[in-house]
Amino acid sequence: MRFKLVTLFFIASCLPALAEMPMQGNAAIVSGTARIERGAQGTYVRIDAGRGSSITGYIPSGDEGSFPGLADLDGRQVTMTGVVYWDGSAKITLTDPRQLSSG
Repeated sequence: MRFKLVTLFFIASCLPALAEMPMQGNAAIVSGTARIERGAQGTYVRIDAGRGSSITGYIPSGDEGSFPGLADLDGRQVTMTGVVYWDGSAKITLTDPRQLSSG
């Protein structure tokens, strides 16, 4: 009986985290703390949305100039909008600076 209760509690505690993760192909608005990382193919904006869930914004190489003050967003609260796709993890391709805002 105790094992069943612990299992039920564990499953119930995971449901809110699953519900917060946007599904592939859906438009999403995600807010959280940003970590800016430059890679060989572009710049990545990793957002920790809390409870272990995260999503990555991808800015293709050469498009970084369209996002003024991008480096200043590191460690700050940001909001990212776009269509979610799955590439090993949840990602949003950022092509317009209006898709990424601080505050």
